[in-house]
Amino acid sequence: MRPTLKSLISVAWLLATTGRAQVYVQFDQSSSPPAIISNTTEMVLRDLPISTAAAPMETNIYRFAFWQLNGVRQPDELGRAQNPVPFIIREPTTAVAQFFNADDDADGDGVPDWFEWQFYGTTNCPATADTDGDGFTLAQEYTRDMHPGLAETITGGGVSARPSPQCWLMQDTNFVLFSQLSTPPGIVQSNGIVPLHGSWLLPDVYTNFGGYWFTGWYVNGARVMDNLGRGIGNISVTVTTTTTAVASFIPETQDLDGDGVPDWFEWQFYGTTNYPAAADTDGDGFTLADEYIREMHPNLVDTIADGGVSARVSPSTFYTFNDPAYLVYFQRSEPPGLLNSGEILATGTVCTLPDLYNLQATYRFGQWIVNDQRIADELDRSIGGWTIQLWSNTTAIAKFYHETEDLDGDGVPDWFEWQFYGTTNYPATADTDGDGFTLADEYIREMHPNLAETIVAGGISARAAPAVTVGFTGYLINSVPSGLINDSGVVPLGGAVTTTNLVAGLPGYGFGHWTVDGVRQVDATGAALAQITVTILSNVVITAHFYPVDDDTDGDGLPDWWEDRYFGHTTNATRSADADGDGFTNEQEWLTGTNPRDGSSFLRIVNAEPAGAGFVLRFHTVVGKLYRVEYTDSLPAPGPWNVLQDDIPGNGALQEVFDPLTAAPVARFYRVRLK
Repeated sequence: MRPTLKSLISVAWLLATTGRAQVYVQFDQSSSPPAIISNTTEMVLRDLPISTAAAPMETNIYRFAFWQLNGVRQPDELGRAQNPVPFIIREPTTAVAQFFNADDDADGDGVPDWFEWQFYGTTNCPATADTDGDGFTLAQEYTRDMHPGLAETITGGGVSARPSPQCWLMQDTNFVLFSQLSTPPGIVQSNGIVPLHGSWLLPDVYTNFGGYWFTGWYVNGARVMDNLGRGIGNISVTVTTTTTAVASFIPETQDLDGDGVPDWFEWQFYGTTNYPAAADTDGDGFTLADEYIREMHPNLVDTIADGGVSARVSPSTFYTFNDPAYLVYFQRSEPPGLLNSGEILATGTVCTLPDLYNLQATYRFGQWIVNDQRIADELDRSIGGWTIQLWSNTTAIAKFYHETEDLDGDGVPDWFEWQFYGTTNYPATADTDGDGFTLADEYIREMHPNLAETIVAGGISARAAPAVTVGFTGYLINSVPSGLINDSGVVPLGGAVTTTNLVAGLPGYGFGHWTVDGVRQVDATGAALAQITVTILSNVVITAHFYPVDDDTDGDGLPDWWEDRYFGHTTNATRSADADGDGFTNEQEWLTGTNPRDGSSFLRIVNAEPAGAGFVLRFHTVVGKLYRVEYTDSLPAPGPWNVLQDDIPGNGALQEVFDPLTAAPVARFYRVRLK
């Protein structure tokens, strides 16, 4: 069961309500590069003391350099950039936290730019400068992590201390430390305290971990095995000293001795790779290679006894009990899937082959093959509408060819040649009906290459062509898994098709992403678009990818559809990470319905402003969520917060809530909660 978050609370707003009019000014915060500090906009009372956010001193490849207020760097009394910056706001103010790449060194003096900008507001100080006169150069101050504007003095003696990583300290000699690790590292890792001479159960990890197979446990270097020499788990070991158990894993395809038996199998059953593939260590007549292929134990005699019943369930099939009065009739296609049907019919039944001339997705019909015989009319054209009578089990195959396929490179698509000739051996210059028009001409003019056409001067020339769509192109909208969405149609060339908005998914399924001809459709943050508009310039396949709403492949508490939608794969996110640096974890972003890739998308009150005798609060909402606005007239709240408005439905836009302030307090604090 996934953990739930009972409520998430937005930024609270303080509204002073003295008898005179209040003046608000706008306060914006951001960072350069963007998204390290979340972009925020607040309306705050003028002439009040406020502060910027506390910028992280380092994040990924960036280091903090300084804050700017309306373009002016903010240093402390020693010249170092303040963080955070307290100030009294008197005008609309934009605060920008400036970060530099940790390795940037524009002046090439060996001291990174961020360090010089943070302490000096410039990079003009050379590495040899000693601006605080303490005998340490700028380069030394940076290396020793000291303040280049504050004199340091080193005195003899004293105690030097540095915190170490967390470690186990065993003060009671009646207990010892037991560690579980793996090679390669990371597959298994845990520690525990065990009474001296107590036991520890090694877990059974016989499985494939990301392409690695378990081969055995090694306790303080000694291989753990059963009575047949196989490395196993789920076995207890007695602990008499500090102990380390290592689970050994080997890549599933590794075969360093080149005998065709993967190394993991040999190490698991023998603890070595010295046995050849032809070895028969249990004398049962099966070689080591045989034992591996048949998934048998090479040290345990296997016996195959005659008799018994071997059964395997086949796919559904037609069976007519050899009744001559009935036959099986199939209609198939190449490639598969464009046509697929089967039925049992009375012997002698007359069946009509369907007319498949029109475009099927991006394929064109070429020819019918019935029981390996091409079906054609008297002019050798393979057509639909042909009737066949069933005197034996019959399979009719409709062969399609991609509409642009031209394997002989003559400029005439293969489907046209197969349909009219049953071969592609005729060159584009051929004139098989002797009417003066080449094969290429006949294709371009949509004429029959085996039926002579005559052009007569004057009069009216008319020819009935098969039904075609002129100036239009087709689209197919489907889904994975199939059947959830299924639509198709044609639009004028250059027209547009807009999909259904799938932000809420479908019953039982969460929406992951759209693809257009296999290309994932995302917004500027990299998150999948829930609705797309596609300009149709050629035949196109638009696919919606769904996941069962409760599926969680990596067991991290984040559903597969949500990880796919925002991170491109079902295992690319962790619940505790904060991908966009807005202070909300991925799990909180999931619960609130906000975008974990957008630092400005999180639950918050956007602004508050006077409205008559009261105040109007505005906050962003998400479709399908319910919100509650609460208030208190002092902090910390003396009791439960009061409900201003409850069960506010999310609409995907700003919601407004009005507080009439019938009895104006000295101050009032508000918060928004997700229900």
